Amino acid sequence: MAIALSRAYKSPIVDTIQSLPQHQQIVLCSVVKLFRKGKKDTTIGELNKFYIDICKSTLIPPVGIMELSCMCRVLGDQGILKLGQSRDDNLRRLTLQVDEADISFALQVQ
Repeated sequence: MAIALSRAYKSPIVDTIQSLPQHQQIVLCSVVKLFRKGKKDTTIGELNKFYIDICKSTLIPPVGIMELSCMCRVLGDQGILKLGQSRDDNLRRLTLQVDEADISFALQVQ
């Protein structure tokens, strides 16, 4: 049943998310978990805290803040995130450009 549903409702964005490298998927999980608290945008610095928590809970070594910022730029280039402007990367604002449900479905976020 689950296979039939996934084939029927799978979108190109779901395929894109599933083909992302592991750390970029963790970044998206972090965004979804952060936005479930009612937020619609955040900063890279705040996202970094959630990202590190998820990495620790899954025993995956986190990347540094500069690499996280680069991953956010890549996700922005792919149209998944929208990044604001700031001289300090920690203060750059970001928002989701895709539906949280697509990310949750693609990555089975609990």
